[in-house]
Amino acid sequence: MLLSEFIENHIAKSLEAIADDLRLVLRQTTRRRDTFSAQQCSVLMQIDVSNNKNAILSGVPKPRLPSKLRTLIGKRLNHDVPTSPGRTNSPNSPNKTAATISYMSVLEWPSLEIARQITIIEFEMFELIQPKECLSQSWNKPDKHTKAPNISKMISFTNRIVAWVSYEILSCNNTTKRSKACSKFIKVACELRKLNNFNACKAVIAGLKSNPVFRLRRTWVKVPAKQMNDMKELETLMEQAKNFHNMRNAIKQASGCCLPYIGIFLTDLTFIEDGNKDFITSGDFELINLFKRMKQASVIKELVRLREMPYALQQVTELSDLLYNMTILTEDELYDLSLQAEPREI
Repeated sequence: MLLSEFIENHIAKSLEAIADDLRLVLRQTTRRRDTFSAQQCSVLMQIDVSNNKNAILSGVPKPRLPSKLRTLIGKRLNHDVPTSPGRTNSPNSPNKTAATISYMSVLEWPSLEIARQITIIEFEMFELIQPKECLSQSWNKPDKHTKAPNISKMISFTNRIVAWVSYEILSCNNTTKRSKACSKFIKVACELRKLNNFNACKAVIAGLKSNPVFRLRRTWVKVPAKQMNDMKELETLMEQAKNFHNMRNAIKQASGCCLPYIGIFLTDLTFIEDGNKDFITSGDFELINLFKRMKQASVIKELVRLREMPYALQQVTELSDLLYNMTILTEDELYDLSLQAEPREI
């Protein structure tokens, strides 16, 4: 309904030929999912018909589209499409545009947009975390999915990112492609750092540093020096030395929105829980350990503060769907792929 209204109210008035094609795509959405959402139509029109005032999205950075998709959309908008009822689809038809979106790899999208969409997904989980989930190490208990559902979801997604980064690199069939994939993920990690998404940034670096990927000597030799230097800087930022000293400082200094590494909070809460009794004895009385409660409250208060500053980013459904459905393999399966890519040297 939203897409239909957008076509009739905004596009049909000035771009009737394109409106006809979009109506065709809209009818096909009842049978297929590889076409535009209302949001994507708005985004594409904003990017490629910048003079159309109706397509302006205020207050939110416009999404970055892959170059092949921008080219295809540009051809569609500049192509003089005949309007006769019996015309056939041109090579640049909306069907082709929709199919192009459907079959594109995540890594074909701009690094900034990949980082943005990961951040949107993660922050949706982060802002749902409730203070009670942070007590009694609920995220480590057998019933963690009941007692700490949102923390559990965030931990699971973080682990999925680590495994997905490894898979995307190892699934490439030669060293050149693998080195390009490594470079791409380093760029994604840099964009995540700029977005103050420390959680996903650490996950991407962990995927790059995983044993199945890090052992690929012939692959890493081909990664440009610029990306290698960027990766070293991020590794220094994410290192666990002095209880994540560097990352803690970066989080404190972050301006605006920030998605912290969730492990820092959970580590602090674990130390407080394990290192302090719930009750202390005073004479004949057993008193609640207020010091422990105050320490827990301090950590939880910081978490709540950060979750109340949401990102002003726009979801790109086609890319976020790919990220939600990323391919995940076990550590053993990833190592088998690694050995196939670069067998052990004798």
